[in-house]
Amino acid sequence: MKGKTRNKLLAIVAVVILAAVTVLPGIGALKTRAAGFTYPAVELSSHPSLSASKLSLTKVLALTEDVAIPAEGFGFAFDIDPISDVIPATSTTLKVLPGPTATSGQVTYPVIESAVFASGTAEDASPYSTEYTKSYTAVKDIDFSGVKFTEPGIYRYKIHEKSDGHANTGVGYDAKPYIILDIYVEDVSTTSEKKIQVTAYTMIKSDTDSVAAPSSQNDLTSGKSESTFVNTYPTNTLTIKKTVDGNQGSKDEYFKFNIKLEGDDTVNPAVIIEDSRKFAITGLDTGDDISANNATSYPVATMRGANGVTELTGDQLKTGYDVYLQHGDTVTLSGLVPGCKFTITETNNEYNVATVVKQVVSGTETTVADADNVDDNATVQGTISNNTTVSYTNTKTGLIPTGVVLSVVPWVIAGVVIIGGVVFFAVRSKKKYDEQ
Repeated sequence: MKGKTRNKLLAIVAVVILAAVTVLPGIGALKTRAAGFTYPAVELSSHPSLSASKLSLTKVLALTEDVAIPAEGFGFAFDIDPISDVIPATSTTLKVLPGPTATSGQVTYPVIESAVFASGTAEDASPYSTEYTKSYTAVKDIDFSGVKFTEPGIYRYKIHEKSDGHANTGVGYDAKPYIILDIYVEDVSTTSEKKIQVTAYTMIKSDTDSVAAPSSQNDLTSGKSESTFVNTYPTNTLTIKKTVDGNQGSKDEYFKFNIKLEGDDTVNPAVIIEDSRKFAITGLDTGDDISANNATSYPVATMRGANGVTELTGDQLKTGYDVYLQHGDTVTLSGLVPGCKFTITETNNEYNVATVVKQVVSGTETTVADADNVDDNATVQGTISNNTTVSYTNTKTGLIPTGVVLSVVPWVIAGVVIIGGVVFFAVRSKKKYDEQ
């Protein structure tokens, strides 16, 4: 009896020892794993096909043929915002997270530089379109090197543009102003290693700040990229044509024209003439083309200095800039955005002035205003909406005294007849006297 009891006790002890050797260490390991396990943080470069933690955006600036890229450049920045609201997907296997959580010394969101188009930027080899025949391209990295992903999920960012401190008056923004960037982070653990990895990304253009997440992995195309923002810069030209007419009109005389531009802050978006904006001007007589003549009262040095430009700044044109034109001159100012107001004033020199304003609408030139001005300063004002031409015709005519000439002719004829008669009879009388 005692032997059986002893054997039972020994069996119980053996079971307890075996449990302590096998089960309890496992429980301790589970407790350790549950309490201390975290995924090692990864970057975008963990994507199998990306060698660096960078994606890129492409910016295209499209201009019309007659516009030179502004010398001070266009500045464009890209705002990158997280999508903070959870966007439910149709599949329970997908979820959208607001973005990685920042920790000490780490950058929460990616960084991207401005795209600046400055004077001297190389023009694209091919035109953007038949309307915008010149284009310029800049590619900018989206730098994720400071962004750490710590959990599986879909990390979503909204990328959109801002002006970067430039007014960019007249710039047309992309019809789809948002790019929705999704970074897919998945658990790719093995039996020996627990880890996560960036397995895919999509860049989808949208006219809203959200798009539906793919309904399943089968709908996910890794690397799908719609990453180009296109900005257009539609501008118009202002042309001044000068004609001198009349039998007393001097075709070598120079006339002074003042050109002034104004913005319009009553509209939305406001039309602003930036001080540093450059406007190309062509057709001016310069240098040796301008010489002194008896008809012109302006100093040659003044006219050469004023006309010796190929571009004018917004600051100069807001103040009002003087140019000097002769008969037959055609001068064109380009780079004017729609909504810009202009004032042209000619300082007249005792001429009768007529002006005609025409615009090119859909390829057809149409007269939009005309007026005969007889004051000393002929002024034309308008708002740019199309290519605009203002024609000035200065006329001076002198009267020939044809009535005076006709009134004395009979007396002149009578005088000639009388004198002729006197001479005739005098000669005849002398002849008779000599014969006697």
